[in-house]
Amino acid sequence: MKKWYKRKRFYLLVSILIVITVVIIYNSYKPLPDGISYEGKIHHVEDIDFIYDLSYHDKQGKQQHEQRIFQTINQAIEEANSFIVIDMFLFNNFYDEKINFLKLTETLTNKLVAQKKKKPKLQVMFITDEVNTSYNAYQLEELEILKQNDIDVIVTNLDRLRDPNPLYSGVYRTFFQWFGESGKGGL
Repeated sequence: MKKWYKRKRFYLLVSILIVITVVIIYNSYKPLPDGISYEGKIHHVEDIDFIYDLSYHDKQGKQQHEQRIFQTINQAIEEANSFIVIDMFLFNNFYDEKINFLKLTETLTNKLVAQKKKKPKLQVMFITDEVNTSYNAYQLEELEILKQNDIDVIVTNLDRLRDPNPLYSGVYRTFFQWFGESGKGGL
């Protein structure tokens, strides 16, 4: 009886590993939606600017921030008259609170809302990623503020894309995705 039980456990384990492997392979190579992979024409330019941010400690140990990227974004928002499209990957307030970071998410949200109020016919599209809500585990306040102020918030549907981390995603897709992602949970 024990031998039969061990064999049954072995077959069950092998079956589970086969299912996970199939899920990993499929989600690593599945066909992408139309329009995802686009190769444009090559454009040669001569006048180019490199915009960068710096965060560092000066010689006295004081933290310094040179936010040239966000200064440029804010200026473009202020100059916009009819249309704004922003694609922002990391747009949340997750950071080590022991470190004094600038409140860029809050500042950008306020800037977009102010410009929309100043120019109500301005169409604003804000594109972002599910990572900002910990993959739908909670609602991000700034995204809700944008929506409440008639700004189109588009969150990329990552389920249609290939998995960036196949080992983790294979186990997640096989066992955990069925429980859902939103609301309070224990994991």
